[in-house]
Amino acid sequence: MSGDVSVSSSTRNAYGLDWVLNLEFEMTYEVLREPPRLEDYMRLRRISGLSGFSEDGARKGLAATLFGVSILHEGQTVGMGRLIGDGGCFFRWLILL
Repeated sequence: MSGDVSVSSSTRNAYGLDWVLNLEFEMTYEVLREPPRLEDYMRLRRISGLSGFSEDGARKGLAATLFGVSILHEGQTVGMGRLIGDGGCFFRWLILL
């Protein structure tokens, strides 16, 4: 994340200050239309407070994802979403940020 700070002396706010502090941040995220990698999935579950799975169980679950997205910030997976279900009657959307 990069941040630029600019001060405007021509703007007066409600408190009568002669300047306003403006913070501008550039946030870059990349959305991939694929489930997260195994290690990222397990890490996101852990830091989100969800129960853990064995690597074998998580690998099988990820392989059965109907649709998935991975959200990356500066190359690191910071969020994910998975559509899971039986392929016919039942579906569930799981989102971790």
